[in-house]
Amino acid sequence: MNKSKSIILILLAAFLPGITAIAQQQDSLGSIRTLIRVCNVYKELPLQLGVRLQHSANYITSPDDTMHIDVKFYLQREGSYVSFGELEQVANDSLLLLVSNSMKRMIVYPAGKSVAGQFRQYMGLQLNDSSLLRLAAGYTASILPEEKGLAGIELKSRLAIPYTTMPKELIRVKYRLANNQPLEITQTSRRLIPITQSEYRALSSKSEWGDHLLATPDSSYFLIKEQVSTYIYDYITHTSGLKLPVAVSDRIMSYGHGKFVPVKSFGDFSLTQNF
Repeated sequence: MNKSKSIILILLAAFLPGITAIAQQQDSLGSIRTLIRVCNVYKELPLQLGVRLQHSANYITSPDDTMHIDVKFYLQREGSYVSFGELEQVANDSLLLLVSNSMKRMIVYPAGKSVAGQFRQYMGLQLNDSSLLRLAAGYTASILPEEKGLAGIELKSRLAIPYTTMPKELIRVKYRLANNQPLEITQTSRRLIPITQSEYRALSSKSEWGDHLLATPDSSYFLIKEQVSTYIYDYITHTSGLKLPVAVSDRIMSYGHGKFVPVKSFGDFSLTQNF
């Protein structure tokens, strides 16, 4: 999975609380519109957010299928800091710095936007009516049973795996009823993996694969791969006055004329300037 895309998905997922309104207009355009509005209204600086991202799959085809990463967001008016495993993104109103600690490499860009503008870019889910119609056309929504002060919602893609009733994508959101804060978001994506007839027969003898094997009328054979991405929310806070864990000046410094070098403690890192 593209890591920058993952960060964006997590940020969007973080702004799903308040979705109990969907219960009143289940599986309707009004429900989707309410969800989008809540995602936008919930924007608030400062923000501190910690999420654990866990990937699993019933059939391993890449390292991403077993990935476990801690993600942290600190978004404040004076700057922002995002860590995604060993990767860091640090920004202020003038610079945006990407850091790979494992590769000992840094890339600096002009920010292009104020920190407030960056926040809107991260958190904005600005959809017009045609986009809302496409979203409503693509998913159905249902409320999950409440349990011990916890509630949930389930979104199913209307598109199914060929020759089955399995939705290609399933998203479940678990949240606290008391404050509508999310606890866990689980995204299940399904796709077909071609296999041979002999592989199909071998897997058919194992009960755990019974619902995940497919033989088509044209004598093609497939395994239905399920990749599950789970976002576990450790904290969501809006505490004022906190210092960012890392500032741009903790990683690079200017030596005039728009030129930068790593600070002494990062002297063994390479630095690329993209401006």
